[in-house]
Amino acid sequence: MKSIKIMFTFLFVFSLSAQEEIWDVTYYDLPADQIGEFVQTHKSFMNLSMTEDSKITGQWVYRHWYGSGPTIVVYTSYASAADAVNNDPWAGFREAWQAGSDEEKKELEALAQKYAGYLGNHSDEIRT
Repeated sequence: MKSIKIMFTFLFVFSLSAQEEIWDVTYYDLPADQIGEFVQTHKSFMNLSMTEDSKITGQWVYRHWYGSGPTIVVYTSYASAADAVNNDPWAGFREAWQAGSDEEKKELEALAQKYAGYLGNHSDEIRT
């Protein structure tokens, strides 16, 4: 009986480790009155970045409250650590830029500047 219990434990642990998932957790330090604008900007940017080459397997965004105040946390999942490192979120943006008209390029430039502005005040961590 003891050997069956040990084998079951081993199989359970093995099956969990075989399904490794990597989470990139990004914290954006934003004033509460900018959260809605950030969410819309992030959505627009992610819609452009989700190409066939994207390594992202899922993502969710939520409002979080720290002792210092409100913030946004973005959890992005990847199938492996290599995918997290090799994903280029700007690839889809570059494709749209190259294919865009002059007017579309102006809109994309404004979106890129706005989104990059949020990246200036953030921190990241990787979790498994």
